[in-house]
Amino acid sequence: MSLYRRVMTLQPAIRKRSHSVAFDEWDDGDSPSAESSLRQLSWRQDATSSFSDWTIYLSTVDNSCKAVYHVHKNVLGTGLRCSQYFARLFLSGNLSENEGNSSSIELEKTAFDIFQEFLDYVYGQASYMVNMDDDDLPLAVEITAESVPKTAEWHHNRAVAMLHLARYFRVKPLFKDATKFIEENLNTITAVNYMIEADQYGEEKVRAAAEEL
Repeated sequence: MSLYRRVMTLQPAIRKRSHSVAFDEWDDGDSPSAESSLRQLSWRQDATSSFSDWTIYLSTVDNSCKAVYHVHKNVLGTGLRCSQYFARLFLSGNLSENEGNSSSIELEKTAFDIFQEFLDYVYGQASYMVNMDDDDLPLAVEITAESVPKTAEWHHNRAVAMLHLARYFRVKPLFKDATKFIEENLNTITAVNYMIEADQYGEEKVRAAAEEL
């Protein structure tokens, strides 16, 4: 029998055997489920399971308040709303911060209080800045990225602090949003508050605009 006929004779058997092969599935053990893996990455998630690789030690200037945030370098440094401050920090391998994969940052109290909303913005999980004159509403309402409206509701008591965070951490989209809100919200009623906040953060243009009213 020729070699060709031998191969053709054996082929059905080979095919049959190949279809009978069964692969054993592996045991996932404690690995994240498919559902959790598809969730949008957030600083609010568990530091270990979300593979956080940077820690921010935050405090007020007078050291009266402190907080710790476990974040992700790829979001802060390369995301759509990335911080140029952190991007440059991550690329500067000779800085002491990179040795411990952490940053120690001091902020004024009002900026400290909204730092979580700042992170939500950078992560693409915007927060409303609700009207703080309404006692029935919380100070901040977290909303998922899927339900983020095109324009979030801000409040003048926090706008200058957010503008300061945008400038300090060099987040251009946030700077534009904060600037736009202040321009539209500045009036004879809010001017005094804007002058006070502008003095605290050294925002001279905001103060000058408020003084003109």
